[in-house]
Amino acid sequence: MMKINIISKKLIKPCTPTPQNLNKYKLSFTDELIPSMYISVTLFYPPNPNPNPIINRLQESFSEILTHFYPFAGRYVKKDHLVDCNDEGAEFVEAEANHIELMDFIAKTKSYTQLDNLLSRQTYDVDKPEDPLLSVQVTKFKCGGLSISISLSHRIADGSSLGTLITAWSNANNNYNNQEPIIPTFDSSSLFRGENSEINFGPLAHNVAMKRLLFVTRRPYRACDPI
Repeated sequence: MMKINIISKKLIKPCTPTPQNLNKYKLSFTDELIPSMYISVTLFYPPNPNPNPIINRLQESFSEILTHFYPFAGRYVKKDHLVDCNDEGAEFVEAEANHIELMDFIAKTKSYTQLDNLLSRQTYDVDKPEDPLLSVQVTKFKCGGLSISISLSHRIADGSSLGTLITAWSNANNNYNNQEPIIPTFDSSSLFRGENSEINFGPLAHNVAMKRLLFVTRRPYRACDPI
């Protein structure tokens, strides 16, 4: 098993407090039908030749976007079927795997259990009062390459939401590069009113289909491209 050393864990809060009129996010009917789990994605980046520290900027831009993705910085209140948008914060974990090169890890990864080492949260470890709805782990490899793993509660988001979050974070981390900030809407409960009921799925089997995707680009890697 790959050894991961955790350097730090912290909660990142939105850079601007969430207004009182937005402090409760009611689940929609479709949200109530979703099993309790995180949906996750792991992104890999080659060594960055720029010596400027990257972690601080990632945390700053993360805080910026949480202002617009404010439910993700809250906590799920199971008995009320809502998210308390209390700005308690999203989890940010800094880790290192300084015994292995990034490309060696990618070449040797044959199963999802190896990728799980890069996640800050286990798939079904969610819905407790203290559990963050959004958790990120940045892992630095021996060569200086990085992995960024993002875990988002399926209770309030889907794959499209996760993609929107990643795009927004990338834009913010690049100082928007003449692009407008992405401001999502959280109005699904007005379209599909919740019924304050949930389906008990019981223990879920951890069956996963894994596929390796290789993206090739001619664009040079830049210091502002961490995500």
